[in-house]
Amino acid sequence: MANTFGKRQPEAVPLIEMIAAAVPWHMDRMKVRRGVEFAAAAMIGFGIILWIAAHWSHIPRFTRFGLVGAALAASVAASYIARVRLPALIAAFLAAGGLLALVGQTYQTGADPWQLFAIWAALTLPWALTARHDALWFCWTAVVTTGLALWQSTFAGHWFAGNQPTPVMLVWTGLAGLALFFGPWDALQQWRGSTRWTFRLVVLLLLASLVHNGLADVFGGRSAGTIYFASLLLLAVIAVLIVNAEPFDFALLALAGLTADILLIGGAGRMLFQSRSDLIGGMFVMGLVSVAVVGATGSGLMAIGKDRVGGMFGTAGARVSAWPVALTSGIGALIASVPVIAFLSLFIGPFVLTGGGTFVIGFIALGMGCKMVRATAPTQFLQQVGVIALMLGLGLLAFAVFRDAKGFTTAPSLLMMLVATGLAFAVGRTWVTGLLGAIAAAFLSFAITAMFAVAPRGGLHLLPLVSAWSAIIAAGAAWFAWQSSWSQKTADEMTPLLVDCDRFIGGALAMALIATVATGPTFMLGNNILLGIRQNLVVGIPFGWQSLSVLSALLGAAGAAWFLLPRPSMQTVLGFATAAVVVALSAAIPALGALVLLFAITAPDGRKVLATAALATSLWVIGAFYYDLAWPLQNKAALMTACGLILIVVAFLAGERPHSEAVAEEPVTFWQPRAAFALITVGALATAGLAGQSIASMEAILAHGETAYLALAPVDPRSLMQGDYMALNFAVPTRDARRNPPRPGERLWATASLDPRRVATIDTVSAEKPATTPGKLIFELKAKSSRWIVGTDAWFFKEGTAKQWQQARFGEFRVGADGRALLVDLADNELKSLK
Repeated sequence: MANTFGKRQPEAVPLIEMIAAAVPWHMDRMKVRRGVEFAAAAMIGFGIILWIAAHWSHIPRFTRFGLVGAALAASVAASYIARVRLPALIAAFLAAGGLLALVGQTYQTGADPWQLFAIWAALTLPWALTARHDALWFCWTAVVTTGLALWQSTFAGHWFAGNQPTPVMLVWTGLAGLALFFGPWDALQQWRGSTRWTFRLVVLLLLASLVHNGLADVFGGRSAGTIYFASLLLLAVIAVLIVNAEPFDFALLALAGLTADILLIGGAGRMLFQSRSDLIGGMFVMGLVSVAVVGATGSGLMAIGKDRVGGMFGTAGARVSAWPVALTSGIGALIASVPVIAFLSLFIGPFVLTGGGTFVIGFIALGMGCKMVRATAPTQFLQQVGVIALMLGLGLLAFAVFRDAKGFTTAPSLLMMLVATGLAFAVGRTWVTGLLGAIAAAFLSFAITAMFAVAPRGGLHLLPLVSAWSAIIAAGAAWFAWQSSWSQKTADEMTPLLVDCDRFIGGALAMALIATVATGPTFMLGNNILLGIRQNLVVGIPFGWQSLSVLSALLGAAGAAWFLLPRPSMQTVLGFATAAVVVALSAAIPALGALVLLFAITAPDGRKVLATAALATSLWVIGAFYYDLAWPLQNKAALMTACGLILIVVAFLAGERPHSEAVAEEPVTFWQPRAAFALITVGALATAGLAGQSIASMEAILAHGETAYLALAPVDPRSLMQGDYMALNFAVPTRDARRNPPRPGERLWATASLDPRRVATIDTVSAEKPATTPGKLIFELKAKSSRWIVGTDAWFFKEGTAKQWQQARFGEFRVGADGRALLVDLADNELKSLK
């Protein structure tokens, strides 16, 4: 079939070119269909997990196990068919994780979260080896790295809590091992398959871990600098490997450079302020060090890039390939400007912080920055210093404008947007123009938010921000649509003004996409920090949820129409079904519609960087749908499952594929059919066997264990895989955990007496298991989260039923002869069940 996606347009400043090369943007109808199948499988698996998180308390537990087991069995059975093996294994992978989560949720096992992810990864490894595809390896790696992060938080301490060197080193070793396994080595690729996305994910997470643990050691660690200096050494090794790897990945090298900036500036700051009592002098030296580090990193990156890829860094190609330096230097410049502003504030504080002095110094910094940027080549150190001067000037000017306006209001935000826009076109340099476009977009977001956000109780509402970012993304998509229909010129034939517009709008889109990701966590790759903010999404917003959903659906429909109407080959039943699903998801997720439109416009025109960024951000916001409290979990589960089933049924009924497609789409076959069947079967039997053994063990305790009650104290959060729950703290008198914190995995044994109501009172606690005594119960105590727990530290319940459990004062347990305790119910002061 002829290639339907062949036209190439000039690139804007990109966001994630590091993954764009792995995407087959020159797609035909069959490859689009394969992508739809992947999406359908992922939605079905995600829907299963959402159903489990919703907690079907009204359905008998064996019925629940049967439903999830049936979905898992159906997925595994489908994977024996080579034509649908990969999407079937993706669905089976997610269903297996859901089954493990369901076991823990049903029996309230109290297992450490990292154990769930470790077992999940181990059981499904045969399926990933069978598939030999980046999509499944990416999912598998997300599970492994999530388990590593949870393991570290359990064994090494939390952020700025004094991480222990050994667990941190073990986590780094695990991440480095994954990076080597998924790296661009031909010997491994023959049987592992191509894993460019997965390799980049692992390296990104490893760099993030270096920053996290290195700064934690600098500012709050107790390892005498061991972790910090180890992070620098490992970073140097990573940088050397990236520089010498084939193919050369300039974006990963730039992110390694940004990691070096953060670690070096953080370490220098700690050293300076420990050794100097002069705060002003310390800030001055810190500013110089920051400027030198950021400038040297940017210049070094451009020099390495020019040496490794030659012509890519010439005048014609710079706007495509120099973006990693824009990202590195932009963020680094913001970091470096902080100590400079602090020094100016301390040295000539009243002049800088009050009156017109702030404007004077700000305009001086802007003028110097413009001159240095315009007068030097992209690879020169002075241009990096000029970018820092621009950031300093913009920061001071923004401070003065918002100070005099008494807060973040619409007028000063629009004024700063115009200043950043004017600077972008005055500077006229490739990546700096894009960086200033990103800053202008940020100020436009402030203006829209100040115009429409209403926070009567002081809450931070995200819907106006989502609206602002969606508007920026939609406007950028409209620009490229207009340019695509108006001009067929290449980048070298375009006027300088159009090139600068491309750069500027590309930077604005990058900021909007990053901001959309930063709105909140996403499933499997986020955290719970922003959940408190997300709870206020629909409170006091003049633009209500419904109107924003309608707008998002219209943008999604426009994107689907732009994609389908000019391409008769895509106008099939599957094509229109996919468009309907996209519109439905856009209506449910207000941030999605603009992303769909951006993807639909940029992908066919060959703007693979922007298309990749839009696709990656779309996946993020769909995953973030898990945390969206405006929709009940069961409704989200129904939507995802229905959309996935519609697509998979339509794709199946659409007919057989050409035999030549297998050659075009699939990697070279490594496993013979019998070996592939064996790996699939091993994974299925291991998953079923472990789940069955766990269920049988727990059922034995429920059937034969003794009943006992323990006093508790509850609070309410939401779990990653298992839904809403109450965090429990039982009355267990043990040694002082603050003076002698328990070690993860440590066990104690408690002997308890029972009163006539069977309320347990713990009499003694020992490190050795005591002998069984008539009239006494033995409880096994486990160490978790720096305290001792009995059975579990959580009670999972159906979403929306929190009030039902507010009167909980006791936990009802079944205690086995071996001391294991299962929490089966919560009770009030009168020991009445709350079920």
